[in-house]
Amino acid sequence: MMNENQNLTSTFISAGGAKLRAVHGGDGDAVIFLHAGVADRRMWLAHLDELCARYFVVAYDRRGFGETTTPDESFRHVDDLRAVIQHFGLERVTLVGCSQGGRIAVDFALAHPKLVCGLSLVAPALSGDDVEFAHPDEVLQLQAQMEACEENEDVEGLNALEAWAWLDGPLEVERRVTGSARDLFLDMNRIALLHAELSKEEEPPLAATRLGELAVPVQLCWGARDFPHVIDRCKRMARAIPHSSVHVIADAAHLIPLEQPERFRDILHSFLT
Repeated sequence: MMNENQNLTSTFISAGGAKLRAVHGGDGDAVIFLHAGVADRRMWLAHLDELCARYFVVAYDRRGFGETTTPDESFRHVDDLRAVIQHFGLERVTLVGCSQGGRIAVDFALAHPKLVCGLSLVAPALSGDDVEFAHPDEVLQLQAQMEACEENEDVEGLNALEAWAWLDGPLEVERRVTGSARDLFLDMNRIALLHAELSKEEEPPLAATRLGELAVPVQLCWGARDFPHVIDRCKRMARAIPHSSVHVIADAAHLIPLEQPERFRDILHSFLT
């Protein structure tokens, strides 16, 4: 398990009945990091360490992840993010989001455009994206295996398959990515799989048809070894967002900040500066 850096301060932030576990540090322009749906705040720790030397950085566990606690109450992730921004008294922020975190970043920028000065999105999901996609047989087979594990309540089996899907890439050999990145993924995702189900999340407004309203710089980054439907979505988003730049990492899958932290750090640094 990765330890949090001594330059970061840990805290809990109230949002409704939830206590959001967060870390923050540094000084300067504010950058908030939003983790993927198979991770928690720790996927960003390697980046926070360096960035807090020149920015005020925040990463937090959303409801259902990491060390955040919450009752099963009505909530919206956009409102929780607003609570984080208000807790620190921030006026404008850059949002860095991966996968589901990217979806929340876009939702927030559309809901509160005056609070956001830029978006760095890694293989983002997208609210209201209902484009049909013909998945390759290999992906369908992997999805069927994951569904079988869910039905059998096989948490460890499902965790291993999700590491294959999201860390290695669904069309790649299993355990392509090893070492500390895999160990951290398995620990983060196991916690998420064991969290009690939250049944009252309010669906966000559709964002897929509103991407043209994003008036801030947007950086889009994805890996060529990711799910084909994710790559397709990223390409469509890049065409629809007015002020977007694109980075495609040939030898990475879905979780670029975790799999290739040095490469992602360079890409993010170029955007922030």
